[in-house]
Amino acid sequence: MSSPGQLGGPAAVTGSAGMPVYQGSRPLPADPAPSAALLRRFPPRLVLASWALSSQPKPQVLARLLAPPFPTGRGNLDQERRRGLTRMLDWLEAQPGESWQDRWITSGADAAGNRAWRGLLADWLAAPGRGPRDPEHVSLLAGRSIMLLT
Repeated sequence: MSSPGQLGGPAAVTGSAGMPVYQGSRPLPADPAPSAALLRRFPPRLVLASWALSSQPKPQVLARLLAPPFPTGRGNLDQERRRGLTRMLDWLEAQPGESWQDRWITSGADAAGNRAWRGLLADWLAAPGRGPRDPEHVSLLAGRSIMLLT
């Protein structure tokens, strides 16, 4: 068990039989210098405003993400991924922006959070002729297609 105030990885000491004995967690080092040195040596990457693949036209995105190595070889799953990807790109195309990333942000999906963004897609698809209206079906399609887009 850990002692109060101790954090970090497990610590072991040698017991009477010469075997290591678990002693809980090690305290964190008082000197933050090793972390600061690592940050200087390995600084975080810059966040780019956009990149070439985020500006490709929809036919190129579909061709790239529906070609190997992305298909699973399972007919129904691949068909649902294709349908979900097409619907998602249709939705994003209807949003203002110069790139897919811009459109994702202006759609409100990024701000909505991990699962709530699917409701935005479902609301858009609910218009006549756009796609499935069942929220569970939309959520499934969205989940399967977002795996290809991330």
